[in-house]
Amino acid sequence: MSDKDIGKALLQLDAANLAGGPDLREQVSRVLQRDQRRVRLWTLLTAGLWLLAVTMVMGILIFLGLLFPMIAKLKAGDGQDRINEQQRQQLLEESDIAFKMVSVLIAMSVGVLAAAALSTVFLLFASRRATLRQVSANLLEVSEQIKRLREAMAARPCQSEPEA
Repeated sequence: MSDKDIGKALLQLDAANLAGGPDLREQVSRVLQRDQRRVRLWTLLTAGLWLLAVTMVMGILIFLGLLFPMIAKLKAGDGQDRINEQQRQQLLEESDIAFKMVSVLIAMSVGVLAAAALSTVFLLFASRRATLRQVSANLLEVSEQIKRLREAMAARPCQSEPEA
């Protein structure tokens, strides 16, 4: 019986199917360790994606917070500026290019946010599956202990109460 079969049987709590396999405890342990590694990997990936998404959004907000006032000041063009009209047009063109670049960054941040949300869903499913397998493995162990206890009770001679 492979680790994959053991994992499926743990999810379905198929104790009869699990009982026939050799080195059951070792295989169950391997499945549970694999689940722990998978949950740890999804956790790190999800945290990294959310951190990247938040950093991108904050960077875009700061950049736009600096860009919009500059564009407004350049377009107002009151006569007290220290730049001439040719420099003003050059700066307006550069700010237009910067705004287009920010638009691309916004699209990228939406993609990173979507990846972070999808990663969160996968983390949820991996965590749920790992928890179910852990509970099933513990139930299987408890079941085996009860079975051994019943066999020990049946093997012990029945002590009758003394008659009065």
